[in-house]
Amino acid sequence: MSLAEETTAVQIKVYKYISLGMIKTATFIASKLYYATGKSSAAKLIYLHCLLLSGEAKRANSFFQLRNGENIDSLNKLDRIFFLRSVLSQQEWKQPSNSEKDSTLESFLARKLEDRGNSRDQQQGNLFQVRLDNFPLIQMEENSPEVEATYCYLQGKAALQLLRKEEAAQLFQKALEYDCFCVEAILALSESELLTEAEKKELIFNTHLFRNESWLQLFYAALLNCSLLVFHQLVSSIQNVSISDKDSKQLYLFVDSMPSVLEHCHSSFFCKENLKNLASDTDFLMMIAGFLYSQKRYSQCNQVLDKILNQDKYFLSVYIWKSACLYALGKANELFRLAHWLVREFPESEVSWYAVGCYYLSCKQYFQARQYFQKATSLRPSWSLSWIALGHTFAFQDESDQALAAYRTVYRLSSNCFDSVLFMAVEYLRQNNYSQAQRLLEQALNITATEPQPFHELGVLYYRQENFSCAIDCFQRSLQLAKEMIGEIPHAFAELSGYFCILTASLLGLGHCYRRQGLYSKALDTLEEALAIEPQDPSICSAIGLTYHSQCKYENAIEMYHRCIAIRGSDLLVESLLELSLKSLASSCPYN
Repeated sequence: MSLAEETTAVQIKVYKYISLGMIKTATFIASKLYYATGKSSAAKLIYLHCLLLSGEAKRANSFFQLRNGENIDSLNKLDRIFFLRSVLSQQEWKQPSNSEKDSTLESFLARKLEDRGNSRDQQQGNLFQVRLDNFPLIQMEENSPEVEATYCYLQGKAALQLLRKEEAAQLFQKALEYDCFCVEAILALSESELLTEAEKKELIFNTHLFRNESWLQLFYAALLNCSLLVFHQLVSSIQNVSISDKDSKQLYLFVDSMPSVLEHCHSSFFCKENLKNLASDTDFLMMIAGFLYSQKRYSQCNQVLDKILNQDKYFLSVYIWKSACLYALGKANELFRLAHWLVREFPESEVSWYAVGCYYLSCKQYFQARQYFQKATSLRPSWSLSWIALGHTFAFQDESDQALAAYRTVYRLSSNCFDSVLFMAVEYLRQNNYSQAQRLLEQALNITATEPQPFHELGVLYYRQENFSCAIDCFQRSLQLAKEMIGEIPHAFAELSGYFCILTASLLGLGHCYRRQGLYSKALDTLEEALAIEPQDPSICSAIGLTYHSQCKYENAIEMYHRCIAIRGSDLLVESLLELSLKSLASSCPYN
């Protein structure tokens, strides 16, 4: 198939989905055509048309990168038509005009289209006419893949409205069987959390489903929020590389090598060269950013997000990840500027108010954060992310009942949501409701067995019940999974701070278990390992001091207690232990 034939086939598929009202699917396919063809002008017009149909006028407008009429003369007729459409489609133009908007419109009015009759415009117009003449009216049969996929998708949406989730999941998957390009079915499965981790893996590794379009597996794995282990296995299978025992424990995502994975994919619509061009596609970069965030590599994730925004400033979904990354990195000032810009540009979007909530959360102003997260949930009641954040604002102030109410809302939306189950378990553990906490932690492990945090929380639960052998098993499993996520990566401490927090917490818990069992040597070795990772953690210092204290090594204990107080400041428990150690040391002195 020649390049022209490939392009025409993709264009026809885009127009078919537009005529069926499946605008998200049409936009997804159009974006791949745009980047695969090296951002060709014909593909750009199709992509812009889809963006305008989906209501993303600002995003379409940003492709021209014009301000106050600058370089409008450089645009051909079709580009100027789409630019003017995008400008006039923006909701803000319904509001009182300002000087920037007026000057942009004036610049268009000053350049009448009939005055631009140069040869380049005529050639472009002829090309556009030829392209449309090839398929002036898309004829679709009732049994065509696009029609069948759309019908199944709409049936699935109806089942979802009736709360028949299992039936909805089956219908969405059936839509993909008819046409694997039906991305709206994938989005519905993801947003409603209709699949377990095992079901996600089964879908992604369905070779019959993706026999002609293996590159879609990468994008859909990201859209479905598959685990890193599944993604690692997928990349290895695409590259036809066997996974050794050592490799299976290295789940670290190397960003630079990801574009090369596309070279090993195959497609009936895109040639190898065009597939390689998808490395610059914003959806592909979003896929990388999503897996970086799931690895808690917030700094690198933020860099990838900046790269996306340099290409597509008004890609609203990016700002969800951007807000979360800036919060995780503690960049409150940058988060403030971002939230301010979002509220100005998208005042009716839940993403804007979510960003404002993240800012106040980073400033530990929980009441204000709560107000804005509630506003985000009112704009989009089914958005689980804002409900989780709302629950956190209560949890940080030890208001467990309200936090549980927010987490339960997410759980009612989908019982397969890992975060809601985990955070409910943490709150029940805080309330000493061990039976409920254990049930939910085991459920979290059934959803995602590769995350270390449920094992860590189970270890805490067993420790409180003084079941130290089970606690040790859980802490060791948590350590194993955390180390698999980190891998043997040099200088990764700052980059993977999220997993190192879990690592040190599990080492601390394991050390306490060994101490309670009287295994002081093991306890000290474990706690020293934790201290090497986080030398300024006062909890580790106090734990080492307590271990020395239990061995009657009062001088060593006093040294660690002093170190803990120097880091943390006033601590009544440590100060009491310090006083007790000093008295014990004084009473054991041979001069007394």
